[in-house]
Amino acid sequence: MGDDRPGFSENGDSSLIIGTPEFSDEVGCGLDGPISKQDPREIARQYQLELSKRALDENVIVVLETGCGKTLIAILLMCDMGHLIKKPQKNVCVFLAPTVVLVHQQARVIEQFTDFKVGVYCGDAKHLKSHNAWEKEIEQYEVLVMTPQVLLRSLCHCFIRMEMIALLIFDECHYAQIESNHPYAEIMKVFYDIELSKVPRIFGMTASPICGKGASINSLEALLHAKVYTVNNKEELEAIVVSPVFQRYYYGSSTMLSSNSYQMCLNRLEDIKRKYVSMLCRAVDDASRVQNIKKLLQKLHKNMVFSLTYLGLWGALQACRVLLNDDGYERNELIEVKANTKDDFLQNEYLAEIASLLGSECMRNCSSPSQKPRREETSRTIGGISKVNSKATRSTNFVEGLASELSAEEVLKEPFFSQKVLRLIRILSNFRFTGFSFRSRPDMKCIIFVNRIVVARSLSYILGQIKFLSAWKCDFLVGLHSGLKRMSRRTMSHILEEFRSGKVNLLVATKVGEEGLDIQTCCLVIRFDLPETLASFIQSRGRARMPKSEYAFLVDRYENLLMGPLKFG
Repeated sequence: MGDDRPGFSENGDSSLIIGTPEFSDEVGCGLDGPISKQDPREIARQYQLELSKRALDENVIVVLETGCGKTLIAILLMCDMGHLIKKPQKNVCVFLAPTVVLVHQQARVIEQFTDFKVGVYCGDAKHLKSHNAWEKEIEQYEVLVMTPQVLLRSLCHCFIRMEMIALLIFDECHYAQIESNHPYAEIMKVFYDIELSKVPRIFGMTASPICGKGASINSLEALLHAKVYTVNNKEELEAIVVSPVFQRYYYGSSTMLSSNSYQMCLNRLEDIKRKYVSMLCRAVDDASRVQNIKKLLQKLHKNMVFSLTYLGLWGALQACRVLLNDDGYERNELIEVKANTKDDFLQNEYLAEIASLLGSECMRNCSSPSQKPRREETSRTIGGISKVNSKATRSTNFVEGLASELSAEEVLKEPFFSQKVLRLIRILSNFRFTGFSFRSRPDMKCIIFVNRIVVARSLSYILGQIKFLSAWKCDFLVGLHSGLKRMSRRTMSHILEEFRSGKVNLLVATKVGEEGLDIQTCCLVIRFDLPETLASFIQSRGRARMPKSEYAFLVDRYENLLMGPLKFG
């Protein structure tokens, strides 16, 4: 069924037209920095007003690209339904966001543009484990912004009931698929019953309605009992949104992979893994604990092999340094193991031996005559690692000392770095001289997207050590996981603030940087790893919105020949 109103259309086919502004990043209209409170209707564009009006009449899923004003549409709808949620009414608006950072970001935006009383809930919410506690929250607040896990748990315990919710908003709603077990899907499948006399109005928003295997627009619409709408006034969107230039940067197949040094390292890594698994079986009687620790050691091994193959010797050494610096919980997050344990038995010893191996190979492959005295000293250091009690501390100090002794410039070649990393370094080095420069564009910013947390942290460190890239001030941005202390919400907020201010102008980010975060417009977005899903592609592309901005892909030349050229647009 179509709609005769100008400016937007129901999703009758799959030709979605996307683009335009949001505040901060998701509210738009080109506003940067702190936003003074004002009536959202005064800054809303016509299509935003029309879509919010449509959402008053039926459940709606708004599909608009990052930077097009989806959050403002949600706020307009919230205001239009204010008579249902303003105190002394007992009804509330529940605004769901999939990550802790997005929860806090969206709550801040709602407070900036409305006078609603806003409550924020995420994580364990230990103080909200009873009916009385939630009754007090609902008496006090009108808009409850939370992660879906909090709402799902509260619905399961009847702390919150569906009939109490006047408006239910799903940010990044593409996770709500019939075949999914995501909390969004569970909330709708278990608790949203259209036979009830009173159900909430549903409003979903996303830049990419299809996310993951088996996902579809029909599935999204069916689960949310809503219809997809988007803007069909292409001229209005194109006048607002700047489309980036797509660029492919090819890198050659690595000669390192066929070198004796690489094969020797792989064999030694396998030997070291077997050695520690054998030690584990002899030292621990508890079969369950043996299996858990064995799983962690095998995952560490896979990460080290991956780092060696895709980052090179020096890159793998930095990955080892990152892993050595973290405790058990943090290390589990880094290697992406779902294990609620700090049991790091043998892990530090294993990593210490890996550091010794990689450090030895780095020094052995360094051909500069000036390095000979350092190689001899390093060899003595390596030999001493196994003779001290605190292997992890000694190894960490060794890796960091080696980094200061052997500058990154001295190892800008294989086997120290992979062809992929070397290509990335050349892109960052050349970018200042081809259309952009730090002198002419002091606001120049870049995000590099990777798929693994350990790669994000390792690359961030590597790029920060290269002197001729000193104009790039680098940091990393990874997900808010329960164990990753170094990326607490406060730390992430601090990094984002430094990125906004320009103190940091290069972020190496995982998926957390794709979805809705208040990351200001960049002139360069680089996909170090190709996007795994269409959603990932669309969301990361939305970060490149400066005039003449570039959205770049690193592509293996050999794989490109096998698969055919990539098509984007």
